[in-house]
Amino acid sequence: MGYRSKAARRTHRGFTLIELIVVVAIIGILVSIALPSYTNYVQRTYRAEVQTELQAIAQAQEKYFTLNNAYASSLTALSYASSSISSQDNRYTITMGDLSASATLANGQGYTLQAAPAGGQVGESCGTLSLNSLGSKSAASGTVSNCWR
Repeated sequence: MGYRSKAARRTHRGFTLIELIVVVAIIGILVSIALPSYTNYVQRTYRAEVQTELQAIAQAQEKYFTLNNAYASSLTALSYASSSISSQDNRYTITMGDLSASATLANGQGYTLQAAPAGGQVGESCGTLSLNSLGSKSAASGTVSNCWR
């Protein structure tokens, strides 16, 4: 009476194949929803960092103007290593635009700072960010309200 078959005595452990497939499918759906949102968040963070750098360079330009009554013609005149600098993590390349192409002031001087996406930021929705001597901000392929927050 106390005997059970060998199959009945065996203890089943683990998950069935169907259960594993369902879990993998759920994880795949969650990743497909979360990954684009995370990527946008990371790009916005790098964009905010380069905007801070552009504003720091603009402040250096204003200081230079106060001391010399003229804006610096290049980033090297502002004590940067070269006329083209990279942002943190090399996500943007920052340059100073041609003075004649920028917004000019009454004395005929001005500058345009540009941050072009590089590395992991290439293809970023705002494209090249610009800041000029009048404080005007622009983005090559996005709206100012979305790209300059």
